[in-house]
Amino acid sequence: MVSDFLGAYIKYANALQQFCLAHLIRDVKLLTTLPDQDDQAFGEALLTEFRKLFQFWHQGEKIPKECFQGRMLRIKRRILALAAQEDLPGKSTTLAKRFHKHGQAMFRFLFDPGVPPTNNASEQTLRQSVIDRKITQGSRSLMGRQWNARI
Repeated sequence: MVSDFLGAYIKYANALQQFCLAHLIRDVKLLTTLPDQDDQAFGEALLTEFRKLFQFWHQGEKIPKECFQGRMLRIKRRILALAAQEDLPGKSTTLAKRFHKHGQAMFRFLFDPGVPPTNNASEQTLRQSVIDRKITQGSRSLMGRQWNARI
């Protein structure tokens, strides 16, 4: 299961859970826009490591397996080490706790080729339904309920 960090998904997380890195990276990028210089520095350091991670991940088929896994493991350790710092500011601490608690489920895709790093495929599948709901106001009105029943 690949999901974002919504509490309902975390509650039902299992041993094979992969958290969506697109959602995680969006949260990391937010740190770089905050006024606190320490939040910005932490966000930039994480983004640098994620860039390296995806650069090597996309070359995975060209790199020998043992070399690939070694590189991925080193980058994963650097990311988790950044998140393990003691003196992080408030917003960075919140994100660091997420790494501490769910670190293994953020990097499962690195070592299991059947696991995608994002939940983009499932979100694209749901996209048209969400658009329809927004256009018709879902089932908030009698007309919306009737439309949903017909569809």
